[in-house]
Amino acid sequence: MTSILGIILLIFVIVTFALAIVRPHVCFALVIAFPVLEQAIQSYFAFFDNNRSAFNFMVVGIALLAVMVRFFRDPLASRNVIHPILTLILLVQFMGYASLLWTPDLGNGLDLTYGQYPYTLLYVVIAPLLLTSIDDFRRVSVPMLVIGTVSLLLIVLGPAVQFYGARMVVNLGGKRMLNTLIVGQVGGTVMVFAALSNFRGFGKWALPIQLGAGVFGLGMGILSGTRGQVMVSALLSFLFFPLSRKAKGASGFFGLTAGIAIILGLIYMAVSFFLVEKTLDRWSMDSLSGGFAGRWNIIQEALGPWLVSPFSWVFGRGAGSFLTTNSVHVYPHNYPVEVLTELGLIGAFLYVLMLVYVVRACFGLHRIVQSDLQMRSAAAVLMALVTMVMVLSLKQGTIHGPGLFYVWPVVLGRIFAFESSEEAQVYRDDELDEFDDEEEYAELSPDDDESVDPQSGYSHA
Repeated sequence: MTSILGIILLIFVIVTFALAIVRPHVCFALVIAFPVLEQAIQSYFAFFDNNRSAFNFMVVGIALLAVMVRFFRDPLASRNVIHPILTLILLVQFMGYASLLWTPDLGNGLDLTYGQYPYTLLYVVIAPLLLTSIDDFRRVSVPMLVIGTVSLLLIVLGPAVQFYGARMVVNLGGKRMLNTLIVGQVGGTVMVFAALSNFRGFGKWALPIQLGAGVFGLGMGILSGTRGQVMVSALLSFLFFPLSRKAKGASGFFGLTAGIAIILGLIYMAVSFFLVEKTLDRWSMDSLSGGFAGRWNIIQEALGPWLVSPFSWVFGRGAGSFLTTNSVHVYPHNYPVEVLTELGLIGAFLYVLMLVYVVRACFGLHRIVQSDLQMRSAAAVLMALVTMVMVLSLKQGTIHGPGLFYVWPVVLGRIFAFESSEEAQVYRDDELDEFDDEEEYAELSPDDDESVDPQSGYSHA
């Protein structure tokens, strides 16, 4: 059985790689899900376990090739590559590298910055080049549901999966257990896509995939013991659902109510099926309060040395300096605290300014696309994912090697910059030229009393 699943996995990877080269939205979904896909392929094939960077280089190579193909084929691919959110993130990263000059623990600082730069390049620089418009992001939904769900499924069916305490882990031997947090994060991402995406036409056939992927994605988060990912993704799926739909008229109101009921049903099914006896301990009040207390202690450990050093107030103690507090952790597991204590008030100012631009981009993008049902739901997915990683950054990850955390704000910034530009107007007008009659125009507007504005390209009441 294992050998058959291994062959299926290998075929799936080859097909996905081939599609990713010519379909940027498939490649983007691959980049998001690849840490889980990597765990799966390492558990089935010893070659990838013995050569742990091989799959990483393969994905990076595919992503670079996909970017080159896209830039050659799409005249809009290079638009709005530089925007305020990316600029501020790069400045924070630059400060992290500069702080190596005064950090008291250069070794840990290098591990957190230089040691993680390939992931920073992949997620902060390369991946956002695959998407320009909100329509590009809309196309990510189905590939993300398929690639994410298949990757998670092949892990749980794999030969190396086992329970360690109250967590389901991938144990490759020698007590080397792969990251459970990324399993929960990808599972939560799948849940958000499943709950908030709104398909039209043939895309409606994806509804069974949506329902199954939503339950399974959240369920894998429960099995992996990643409480934060589970709670945040479930809550945001519920809170952002009204933004992904329009409650206009009686039919719209009942549709919205039914949708919310489905979200609650997905959450209930995931909890019922996947909260098994082995994982219950992770969800006890003692465990939850203990986890919160542990995070609070880490914050206090980070703030103490910073507060007593006036020089650190401005420039920070330096990347990796948290290890000098004699903590069992190598970083504070909290982005705002880490940026304040290790990069000082200057770094904190840049980080807060980035958050301000993120909030501005969320409101601005929603305002631009709110009249088009599909684009509205795509914007809701993106805003929910940005919110998710920002909340999770209060409990895990490091500001110096942000990886998967920063990809969503950068993509949001680029899409908002493009959708606010004159080129987006031309792009939408060109899209309208593909429709030949009024019946096809009406397809863009599911509501009977809506039409498509030929100037904006978005439907409106």
